[in-house]
Amino acid sequence: AYRLDQGVWFYTQDCAATEKTHGDYTVIATWFRVPGGPLALMRIDRVQYDAPRVLDLMQRRYNEHEELFWIEKNGVGLPIIQMARRKGLPVKELEAHKDKVSRAEGVTPMMAEGWFLLPHSAPWLGKLEKEMLSFPNAAHDDQVDAIVYGCQVWQRSRRRSMIRRQRDEELAARPVFDSGVTPARGVAWTT
Repeated sequence: AYRLDQGVWFYTQDCAATEKTHGDYTVIATWFRVPGGPLALMRIDRVQYDAPRVLDLMQRRYNEHEELFWIEKNGVGLPIIQMARRKGLPVKELEAHKDKVSRAEGVTPMMAEGWFLLPHSAPWLGKLEKEMLSFPNAAHDDQVDAIVYGCQVWQRSRRRSMIRRQRDEELAARPVFDSGVTPARGVAWTT
């Protein structure tokens, strides 16, 4: 069990600014990450809203956890990012490297190794499971995109933590040499 006050909350978002019932969905995934631990998907908002309503939903989510939104900057994402920043919402841009299938394959190992957690029950879980199991041939892949981005953010943060830990261990293991030189205090160099 993990305490919800001892981790990091964040959001990933796949944008589609449309209210059409046959169009794509905007998906906001709410995440919880335990430092050094797994990544838990806490909520999925899957909506067909225009941009102002998407921003209202983002504001409501931000009011819950006051954390960072990661949004793909390609396509509809860029104007949403710009409008969110004008509203004072903290946003980081995501770059869509490679195609969707390749991005999904890149996070599959973390899921298979148990680093990705889903709730036992949630009203959105059935639609999410259906989309994930039929990807990449599903009618929609917006939830998969938001999940893949969350996993990528988690992977990057783990890599940075591991690099930081490794650097700190290497620095601690270095011998300390006394050069015999004392730093000059109050000395001004002249030419």
